[in-house]
Amino acid sequence: MTYDAYWKGVILEYLDKHRGIDNICINDVSSETGLMRQDIIDTFKSLHMVVEIFKEMTICIDWNVVDSHIKKKIELKQIHIDPDRLRWTPSNLPDGQDNQHLEELVFIKCLPGG
Repeated sequence: MTYDAYWKGVILEYLDKHRGIDNICINDVSSETGLMRQDIIDTFKSLHMVVEIFKEMTICIDWNVVDSHIKKKIELKQIHIDPDRLRWTPSNLPDGQDNQHLEELVFIKCLPGG
């Protein structure tokens, strides 16, 4: 499993778990999942969930993508990866650099197909 695939799974499962919340911040996702902010943002971009609204970059959740991931996970009976067992150290980033120079993005819930 690649880091990108792992990050996508973690973020999509986080969204599914927090489906009833109107606004979710990148900091909240980072705090609960342990993923770095830039990795979260890059993952949302790779999922095509970052859009420009009124000249600001915003995350628009595509619930079809979330639902598809959860359905696949249930069907495949995916092996659970214990995040506490993962060990990774960024090679070129000094401590704390990940959270510098990033504006906070707020999610906007989008209806399927919207």
